[in-house]
Amino acid sequence: MQTNSKKTLTILVIVVIFLVLIWAALSATRQSAVPVSSTASSSMVTASSTGPTKSVQPVLRPSGVSIFPATTSESSLPQGALIYGISTDKESYTQDEVINILVVVINNTLMPKTFNSPNGCQATYSIGSFNMLDHTVCLPNPTSFTVAAHSQQSIKLAHYPSAYKLPVGTYTLTASIVGGGGSSKQVTITQ
Repeated sequence: MQTNSKKTLTILVIVVIFLVLIWAALSATRQSAVPVSSTASSSMVTASSTGPTKSVQPVLRPSGVSIFPATTSESSLPQGALIYGISTDKESYTQDEVINILVVVINNTLMPKTFNSPNGCQATYSIGSFNMLDHTVCLPNPTSFTVAAHSQQSIKLAHYPSAYKLPVGTYTLTASIVGGGGSSKQVTITQ
């Protein structure tokens, strides 16, 4: 029984680190030249692995760090799996706002995992009838990246209204690592 407690504690620590890294990446995006609303809001982080997709509402701390509640049973990561996640800086956007997307892969295995991208795009997304790969010129050469065992890699994407202005409504945003898996979440577009 002691071993299960240690595994649960280890998994919880990994989840907290994962979410802090997502927050840091999104904060870096907010500080870049991309205009983003300064309104603080918590965002739903959705992760999926070889099993069903899991969604848990993180808690927004006063410092702006979003972490999972310590009591949630869904914060455990499957051992020996690749876990794919997606997060956005907000849940709701106006039609003229940029949607900042972070796609994450966690390698929770004992071996490094290499992702090969035949067209140079390492991640992609779709929302509504818009598919990023239909509107993006990727590098002509193949690229790859490797995620070490028990490590993670994140890729930032952004949906610009100038590329496709989404009509008002609620949409499923799906993002994935090319050559790997992905995840989805709901995003609302208002006027």
